[in-house]
Amino acid sequence: VNATYSIRCDWSGNGDFTGTGEDLTSRVMRAEWFTGRDYASMLTGKAQGGRLVLNLNNESGDYNSFLTTGPLYGNLLPKRRVQVRGTDASGTVTLWEGFLDKINPQVEHSSAHMALLEAVGPLAILQAKDVSLTMQTSVATGTLIGSLLDEAGWAAGDRSIDAGQTTIERSIIDNEDTLSVLREIAETENGFIRESRDAKVVFEDRDFRLTSPQTVSQATFSDAAGAARAYSRI
Repeated sequence: VNATYSIRCDWSGNGDFTGTGEDLTSRVMRAEWFTGRDYASMLTGKAQGGRLVLNLNNESGDYNSFLTTGPLYGNLLPKRRVQVRGTDASGTVTLWEGFLDKINPQVEHSSAHMALLEAVGPLAILQAKDVSLTMQTSVATGTLIGSLLDEAGWAAGDRSIDAGQTTIERSIIDNEDTLSVLREIAETENGFIRESRDAKVVFEDRDFRLTSPQTVSQATFSDAAGAARAYSRI
């Protein structure tokens, strides 16, 4: 069964992706997105802010911010949520979610009119925001991360934070970019900061991968005839 995709942007900002022009799927001419570590190593690789790039058919001019008669006029604003979902025989899942960075019409007389939409993940948003915190003493890493995200204005519903196994005796944060501080705290814990597919900031403490369901095998690879997940060599 071939997978299908839907791509939507919450132009109205109400969180339901069902308003006028919010389903972009039929307009998408090309889509590319990524998320994950900046280096392929669980020891040294750091999670980076995800990114989505869409080429949209803009023959109608709907994505021209100055078109006062357009159905999206006044709503083509940064930080609107953008979502990519995929459906196959096993169901529908969110593959990527983030926030609109910019949308630029591409006007070329010799080809179709397009608009280039670029969106970024939560970590990219936080990297661009500086924060300060007064001295914190004897605080668990998870609690400190929560306070930092509060100071950065990151909603409680858009995060998943482990309590942490390490207590930090003293911490002062003075006008530093949020992502750098989050990474420092995670390194102190020997944990991991990342973003989820549904645009949440996630902190995994050092015990995360030692607990269920992370301890349960998710797949079996075999060289047996007819194996569901086969390999030719390791």
